Amino acid sequence: MTRAKNNMKYEVIQKREVDQQTGIISDLTIRLSGPIVSKDYPDEMRLIIYEDYTEGKNTVYRFLTNEFELTAITIAGLYREC
Repeated sequence: MTRAKNNMKYEVIQKREVDQQTGIISDLTIRLSGPIVSKDYPDEMRLIIYEDYTEGKNTVYRFLTNEFELTAITIAGLYREC
């Protein structure tokens, strides 16, 4: 799992339903589409966009992972613990 760059180019394969009250904005299956990275990473990946309301500020995080079994909120929580 890693943070995704804001300028990352990708194709959306699937959108999952999310409960936005948890802070999850979107949970997507994607394929990277940049000319070089699509060759280096041809497999589908998961992009989770999460808004963290803790500590009195709203920070939006974009997580990129190949983990499809865990829930989006669990993945966001794991990243926050690091």
